[in-house]
Amino acid sequence: MKRRLYLVGGLLLLVIALLGVNYAGAWNVNVIEFYPDSGLVKLNGQTVSTASKPIIVNNRLYVPIRTVSNLIGATITWNATERYATMYVPDFISMLTELDEKEQEISKLQAQVDSVGVYGDVIKLITENYLYKNDVSIKSLTYSAIKGVVASLYDKYTRFFTPEEVEKRKILLSSNVQTVGIELTRSSGKYIILDVIKGSPAYYAGLMPGDVVKAIDGTYIRDMPFDDVKMMLSSTTSKEVKLDIIRSGTAMTFKVKTSYVSASPFSYSLISVGDKTVAYIRIKTIDSDVVKQMDDALKKIFFTHRGEADAYILDLRGNFGGDLEAARNLLSFFVGGKKVYTLVDGDGNETPVYAPVSQWMLSWSRPIYVLIDEGTTSAAEVFAMAMKSYDRAILVGETTYGKGVASAVYKLDDGSMLVLTAYEVLGPKGEVLNGAGILPHVWSMTLYAKDEAIKLFKNGILHPSDLGR
Repeated sequence: MKRRLYLVGGLLLLVIALLGVNYAGAWNVNVIEFYPDSGLVKLNGQTVSTASKPIIVNNRLYVPIRTVSNLIGATITWNATERYATMYVPDFISMLTELDEKEQEISKLQAQVDSVGVYGDVIKLITENYLYKNDVSIKSLTYSAIKGVVASLYDKYTRFFTPEEVEKRKILLSSNVQTVGIELTRSSGKYIILDVIKGSPAYYAGLMPGDVVKAIDGTYIRDMPFDDVKMMLSSTTSKEVKLDIIRSGTAMTFKVKTSYVSASPFSYSLISVGDKTVAYIRIKTIDSDVVKQMDDALKKIFFTHRGEADAYILDLRGNFGGDLEAARNLLSFFVGGKKVYTLVDGDGNETPVYAPVSQWMLSWSRPIYVLIDEGTTSAAEVFAMAMKSYDRAILVGETTYGKGVASAVYKLDDGSMLVLTAYEVLGPKGEVLNGAGILPHVWSMTLYAKDEAIKLFKNGILHPSDLGR
């Protein structure tokens, strides 16, 4: 009777047995057979040539180790001095782990394929059997389905826009549109008028700062995103806009026609406070243009005042955000070289972000007051948080909105667009912004925050540390 030994799968079978892993079907099992009587070695039933043959001595089977090592992908070294051999075998455990990860990816992919298959089945049934099938299109059904998927995330910052919506937003959110001429902010969960631009249709219609805007053209706006509200107040041609407002508890209605209104997102002026000069800087949004304007303004103030102003008021009320990179660059004038925020992705990876150092960075001894309210949002909050974290400014006003996430914008091939929440934004020292907002050092109703800042300066409250004395 021929004696033979089966070495199944090299060392792999042993590893699987030791780990207690059930991997049936995950590998093609390779069988090495040794025939000491004939000296043959077979791999999966096929005879292989070997440098030496298996033999039996004293009822023990001796197999050619180099043959085994070559067949299982191992390498062998021989220590001639101490006369021992070392076999280096493949890392099967890592291979098993990799296989497991691949199987999980395949399972996820299969689930996605199954979901897409169900979606396709439903679309097919609708387009073939629905009573009013001639009134629907596959494109409209697809866009509606995508909006439903996005809505199911229950994330108010993640949104999908069709090509038509993208084009409309591009036009109405540009600076070259007609509007009614009001600056909005938020307070106590409501949209209020922070300022009315002099000479605008709203100015002549009698709208006033402090008016609560309840509805626009019959649509309640309390829970609407600011961009959507801004679009309702804008048009490419003159149109009448109906504004329902509350003034001192009294409901009023105004009908205002849109017109071209000149309004810069950045402005500054010098205010005399006794024998001192305070630079008041209004920042309505945060983008690269505002960063350039800030650079120009600080230069002009320096040369006009023959040095830095005695104090600075940075007004971020009603600043509904903008670009995080621009916020980083804007901070270069105040906390250059410092870490200003940290991005955290969905896998928990953290990316710290530092502000560059501007040639016109203000001296750290210079008093700065930052005006904030519930309309201070997103990138504007990141700016305010960095100023607060380093005790760089006294924050005056109301608690900010609390948007501490950043979005990734994906422009799709058909012209549609997905705005997807991609990162949480933390303050320089790990402060949580999202859902929390930023508390001011000194609370003030938003309409009077500027006056409160000037009052603090007059009273010698120049630094956050002065508030405790």
